Amino acid sequence: MAQIKHAVLLYAMQDEATPLIRRLELADKGFLAPPMPMRWYDGAIDGLRIDVAVMGSDRRFGIDCIGTQPAAVATQIVLDRLNPDLLINAGTCGGFIKRGGAIGKVYLTGGPFYFHDRRIPLAPFEKYADGGWILSDVAAWAKALGLEQGVVSSGNSLDMVAEDARRIERVGAHAKDMEAAAIAWVADQYQKPLCAVKAVTDLVDGEHPTHEEFERHLHTASEALSEAVEKLLRLIARQSIR
Repeated sequence: MAQIKHAVLLYAMQDEATPLIRRLELADKGFLAPPMPMRWYDGAIDGLRIDVAVMGSDRRFGIDCIGTQPAAVATQIVLDRLNPDLLINAGTCGGFIKRGGAIGKVYLTGGPFYFHDRRIPLAPFEKYADGGWILSDVAAWAKALGLEQGVVSSGNSLDMVAEDARRIERVGAHAKDMEAAAIAWVADQYQKPLCAVKAVTDLVDGEHPTHEEFERHLHTASEALSEAVEKLLRLIARQSIR
């Protein structure tokens, strides 16, 4: 990967981003591109310029703008306005016991990023619907930080129907989220490197309902996420800023 002097982190939820914003004392820059709801924070760490974009609050419903649509729009705005050297999608996810998942476990990956709920049964469109982007090689970073790499699968539902489960199993996903593949599609159009840092809030193949585990463990996972992201940023700064 080329020298990195500027990284932008993309978060879906404010609760996921706040621990890092506080840790690094980032400045609140307000809305990134009004009238869109995305919030913007900036600062630096060990000489590395960093910006954080959070999807913001939906004007109609007053809740976090989770899902693929705001993620894609935010990514394009970030790339057009801030033009970073590296995109980092930081957030929480569902994990899988069968692949070593555990509450609070953090994955670092450059892909592949798949969709599991885009079903287009037309031969020319099937691979397009699945995705499968690989946008950076983070093996050395993962090893240095003691983090596991993995496959991420994205969809717009917190729960999982049988066909989603089949598609997730087909690609062997370690993390199930609602944004990464959409961000990856935009990053690929711009030929911009992307990695994802994902912390597990719930176990998709566990015995407890997903929504209950998510609410119970969001704080714990967000703190683990913040710690991992800070370590990653300091590592990047050491390697890139001379």
